[in-house]
Amino acid sequence: MNMPLQQNDYVHGKFLREFFGVARFLTAFIAVAVVLMCFSFPAYAYGVTREMKYPQVIAPDQFESLVLDHIDEVMAATGDGRRYTAEVVHIPRDMRAPEGELSFSVTTPNGVRFYGNTATYFEIFVDGVSFRKISCQVRIHIYDNICVAAKPIQPNVPISSDDIRMEEREIGTRGKNYFFSKDDAVGKVVMRSVNIGQPLLQSMLKWPVIIEPGAPIVIMTNMNGVMVKMDGMALESGRLHERIRVRNNSSRRVVLGRVVDANTVEVENKS
Repeated sequence: MNMPLQQNDYVHGKFLREFFGVARFLTAFIAVAVVLMCFSFPAYAYGVTREMKYPQVIAPDQFESLVLDHIDEVMAATGDGRRYTAEVVHIPRDMRAPEGELSFSVTTPNGVRFYGNTATYFEIFVDGVSFRKISCQVRIHIYDNICVAAKPIQPNVPISSDDIRMEEREIGTRGKNYFFSKDDAVGKVVMRSVNIGQPLLQSMLKWPVIIEPGAPIVIMTNMNGVMVKMDGMALESGRLHERIRVRNNSSRRVVLGRVVDANTVEVENKS
């Protein structure tokens, strides 16, 4: 017996709804699977994870230890006996390396600097083969005994040994501007007042004025190996080793000479 037409349409519609419902479910399932595969692809694209490919970890403190040991070696090689400290101001983060025997090469191709940063370079080897090159920055603090004021020092008063004491200080960028021996500062004068404990810098000190304008002086010059002396007069004030203008009393000629002492100015003979 044949089904009525309406019942047949109902059965057919139910079948289509179930079919499309299953199709939508399968479509959603496939879409989710594809997304999950995309997110997990890097982890197993080559069959291994990053941790499996690079199982060894080089920590920052290992880099720091290598750098400081290298700086110690470099400083020892220079023969510089001054006290110093070193701090690493830039170091790589954790670094991974392949399986194998690790070795390192550390260099400072530009040498160490006592001001600013010292560039240090690493080369990492795995089983003797170069794996990676990196760099870091080190700051070296150097200390030395320098001359400082033991008491207030007034301008234009010759400095005595009692005015100075030796004290260890970090010398930094002014290393070449300090006095490292009292003898180099004694007898000189400052241009402005200096307080107790203030370092004496070469740029602050000068020899006192020992020749005044109008003072009679002896002009000394070398002529063919013979030292000739003439009477003259200073035309400006002068300190030891400074060059000043003087006038020859006989020829009235004005020349430039170097102050030798309070009575003598040496003129270079250009003839």
